[in-house]
Parts: sequence; C-alpha cells; structure tokens
Amino acid sequence: MKFKRYYTETEVNLLIPELRVQIEQLQAIKREHQLKLEELQELKLAMVKNSAPPIDGQGDPFFMIECEIEFLEMQAKQMLQRFGEREILVKSIDAGLVDFPALIDGEVVLLCWLKDEPSVTHYHGLHDGFWGRRKLNEE
Repeated sequence: MKFKRYYTETEVNLLIPELRVQIEQLQAIKREHQLKLEELQELKLAMVKNSAPPIDGQGDPFFMIECEIEFLEMQAKQMLQRFGEREILVKSIDAGLVDFPALIDGEVVLLCWLKDEPSVTHYHGLHDGFWGRRKLNEE
C-alpha cells in the first residue's frame, strides 16, 4: 500500500489534541445518528399501530427526522473525508482508533493511537491490525 504522506511520532503527538476533539465530535454525531434512527423507527411503528395518517397537517411525518439523520450523515462524511485527505485512517469511531502511515526502518507501518492515550506509543504492520500492535522504540 502506497501513501503520499508519512507521519513521524512527533507529528502525530502534535496532532493529538486536535484529533481527540474531532474523534469526540464524530462519536457524538454517531450517538445522535443512532438516537434519530431509533426515533424514526418508533414513529414508524406507532404509525403502523394507529394505521392512520397524522392529522396535524404537516404532511410527511418522517420528513424532519429523516432530514436530521441525513444532516448527521453529511457531517460525519465530511469529517471522515478531511481525515482521509490528510491520510489519517479512522479505524473505529466507537473506540477512537486512528492510524497514521509511517516509515520505521524503511518499512511502511501504521502508527496506532487510541483517543484516551496521551500520545502515540504503538505501531503495527499494514496487515497486522490493532492486535498486532508493538511498542515504539522497543529495543
């Protein structure tokens, strides 16, 4: 796998405060998205049980919730796109797991950071994944 940009441990550590905020925003968007999906499902179930259209004159009873869901999806996609443009790989929004392409001893690896870690301390090979993490600077 080829990357246009490779990060150093120092560069990643300088980005961490900004990235932590962005990951927390993504996590909040994902939680809100899930709540809106559940709200939409409950509304649909209520409509089926009542088997009658709403009398409030608003037309489509799902429109506002569907718009909110779509807006949340657009927000998340834009944020993920910005990460991608910087070749920062968001591996798990829930866990706050982020990888950064790097070179260690001429080998392409991924620096691996979790949102709750104060700095990047691990890396793994391109195909090793999280469970293949190794400590940086191990002798």
